[in-house]
Amino acid sequence: MRRCLIVLLFSALAVIGGCAGGSSSSGTPPTPTPPPGTTSSQINPPVVIGLAPGQAASGADIIVPLATASPAPNALVLGVSSGGGGTAFNTGATIARGATKMILMFGPGLSAGVQISISGPPDIAISRLQSITSTKGTPGVAFQAVVDPNAALGARTVLLQNT
Repeated sequence: MRRCLIVLLFSALAVIGGCAGGSSSSGTPPTPTPPPGTTSSQINPPVVIGLAPGQAASGADIIVPLATASPAPNALVLGVSSGGGGTAFNTGATIARGATKMILMFGPGLSAGVQISISGPPDIAISRLQSITSTKGTPGVAFQAVVDPNAALGARTVLLQNT
């Protein structure tokens, strides 16, 4: 019986000792690597690349945002003219089907350098953009609008975009 107790005690110590592991480590466990297909949340510091005018950069994606117009184009008034001169108001204007008219718009940031389009179906052609100035010195843009004889009826919006 004594031998059984000693064998059992020795077996219990061997099992408990085996669970403790053979190595000891101090400190924190290593950071697990992210699974494939995911990215790390670590942000790398920026890399400064100096270039001279006309010099090409290789091995780096460089994004240069477009310059912001100052002031941004903003049409305050609009008018319709049959020829030289004309008036513009902040209430809009009307052009008949089949007509060819000059559209005048005045406001900060307007010039022939803006891209102009008209909402709705493509039945109004735009041409002959030119920079103009009002009698009060407000910058503006004038363009020719040719309305198709079968143009859809209804209100349109003149859209301005920096180029």
